[in-house]
Formats: sequence, C-alpha cells, structure tokens
Amino acid sequence: MAEKHKMHATFMAKPYEEHAGSGMHIHISMQNNRGENVLSDAEGEDSPLLKKMLAGMIDLMPSSMALLAPNVNSYRRFQPGMYVPTQASWGHNNRTVALRIPCGDRHNHRVEYRVAGADANPYLVAAIFAGILHGLDNELPLQEEVEGNGLEQDGLPFPIRQSDALGEFIENDHLRRYLGERFCHVYHACKNDELLQFERLITETEIEWMLKNA
Repeated sequence: MAEKHKMHATFMAKPYEEHAGSGMHIHISMQNNRGENVLSDAEGEDSPLLKKMLAGMIDLMPSSMALLAPNVNSYRRFQPGMYVPTQASWGHNNRTVALRIPCGDRHNHRVEYRVAGADANPYLVAAIFAGILHGLDNELPLQEEVEGNGLEQDGLPFPIRQSDALGEFIENDHLRRYLGERFCHVYHACKNDELLQFERLITETEIEWMLKNA
C-alpha cells in the first residue's frame, strides 16, 4: 500500500526527533472455560487473579526490556513528554503508566501493556506472558496503583539504554526459565553484537560536534 502511493512504511520506534514514537500496545484478557472474564469480579472490580498477573508483569518488566525495545533506536522513545512510560507501574485508565486497565464493564475488563515499541517482534513480545505466569506461580507483592501523572512519581524504573537492558535480561533467572536458556543466550549474543557494531559507527552529528568542541 505504501509503495502504491510512492511512500515508505516503517515500524521504526522513533523515526522523528520532534514527534512521539510508535508503540505496540498489547491488550490482555482472560476467560474461563465458560467464557467468563476472570480478570473482573462480580462487581466489576479487579479480581485477585488480575492482581497476581499485574505483580508478575511488573516484576519482570525491567528484565524484559531487551525484548520489548530490541534496537538502539527503540530507547529514544523513552523521553520526557513523549507519552511513554519510563517505569514499571499500573493504574486504571491512566495513560502515563506501563500497565493500564481501560474503562469498561466487567465483561471487557483487561490490561493494556503499553511499553513495547513498534519495532518489537510480536512473537518475542509474547514474553509478557512469562510475567503473567511468574505472577500466577508466585506470591508477589503488588505495588500501589499510580494515580495522577505516573511520569512524575517514583516507581520501579526500567532500563532506557540497550546495554543496560541486555544486562538485566541475561541475568534474570525467571526469564531464562520461562523462555529457555538457549534462546536467551543466543538472543543476548546477537543483540550485543549488533550494539557493538552500532557503537563503532561515527555519525555526521558526532563529527560536527567534536570538530567544533574537541
């Protein structure tokens, strides 16, 4: 379609410096074998199951960033004023948190996972289900809900540089158990090599700045 109109389509997370980037928001719902929404109780409030899921996703979110933001450019989205969360947090109908529970009736109660960039591999973004399993398998504390602007509040930060994200990813025992040791080590090695190649590049901006200021 883009070529038909003599344009280029891109899933680059942050193609323009002055504009917000492109994200991949994942909506998560869950039903039992009777087709009933198990993320809501009879009154339409958050179910205990949902709270366990939130706790697990939040706990693994920092270590999952290497999958949610797979390229150097991915991390340029995470800037102040760019409508993207910068810490693992949750809240109701709050667009400043990482895990948003949208408004709706109990039949449509769900979670919007708002961290991944448009450049992420959707199969690997499914690693968020590792966080869900982590929450269901363990008794994890759930942090307080964020009210108001979550970007201005203290919370559990996640890495906003690829090198830091790769380090947290490979060191997380839970992710290696859920995703497999082999996959985690191969993914880490490939992405680390890509990063090293990128860091060897000398950009025009770098030359311009250093020629004037070095």
